[in-house]
Amino acid sequence: GSPFCGGPCPAGTYCPTEATSIPRVCPAGSFCPEGSLVPQLCPPATFSNETGLESRHQCTPCLIGHACAAGATAPTPCEAGTYTDTPSSVCHNVPAGRYQDQVGQSGSLPCHPGYACPEASREPVPCIPGTFSNKTNLISTSECEAAPQGFFAVAGSSAPSLCFAGRYGSRAGFANGQCEGACAVGHYCPEGSTNATAYACPAGTYNSFNGGRSADACTPCPAGLVSAEEGSSLCYKCEPGSVASSPGSSQCELCNQGQYQPLKGMNECRVCEVGTWSLSGSSACEACDSGFFKNATSDPGDKCQGCEITKGYECPRNTTLATVKVKEGFWRHSE
Repeated sequence: GSPFCGGPCPAGTYCPTEATSIPRVCPAGSFCPEGSLVPQLCPPATFSNETGLESRHQCTPCLIGHACAAGATAPTPCEAGTYTDTPSSVCHNVPAGRYQDQVGQSGSLPCHPGYACPEASREPVPCIPGTFSNKTNLISTSECEAAPQGFFAVAGSSAPSLCFAGRYGSRAGFANGQCEGACAVGHYCPEGSTNATAYACPAGTYNSFNGGRSADACTPCPAGLVSAEEGSSLCYKCEPGSVASSPGSSQCELCNQGQYQPLKGMNECRVCEVGTWSLSGSSACEACDSGFFKNATSDPGDKCQGCEITKGYECPRNTTLATVKVKEGFWRHSE
């Protein structure tokens, strides 16, 4: 050899020209066997942050959860949505049905119920409002189910919830507890009702407001008023001649014979005055009692007067002058 050459470039260095007088140190991310003209890059999936490496075997395997391209001087953390579970030159997408929300990870997490995870998901995607899922590892929100009738589901629900009391839902897919609308007057709707007339207020009660939540929304009719049918929104006054003596009545009671009631909406009958009488259900005492009579039936001012039995008259109940009975052995002058 030439008396001016010092021999091959030592391992861990390289000599880029024939006239190199001082070998250069092999840089980080590479290695230089003896006689190297240029550094050789550490292979993919390895790295080196040291200088002067002599062999590829001195390159360090890439860290799990990181990627190392050829010639890497340090591992690069995998982004969220990707991972590596072996030394690798590239990060892999998280598979569909799973997600990864952290950097530099070696695996992935299962998608929770109520969510879906497409490939490379950084975070789960919630089921849209009105839908739900109780399954894990969904890959698309199209796999979420609609909340059924009487239920609703907010975004990300793993199970549907009942429509609020006082509300109802007659179809699927409601996104909040108000569901379709308020319960109808005369009715009430417990949680999960599917129609506006889920439960009718019983006869004898009423509810004049929408949105009744329970049977407590049905109020007993006051005394003097009645509701004859289920599902009433109002109570009605009893007609003259009849009364509702107690709250919560479903029908009016006729006044008994000898009683009357001239007004609507009352809770008790009046007793006829002495000498007067009435039939059942009367609004006035227009007839005379036994032992009394009156001159005519059509004159409202005509009063009942005592029947003088000693003079041979007999006056059964409801007697007028024209119907006075003459006892045997007596006679009366006819007009």
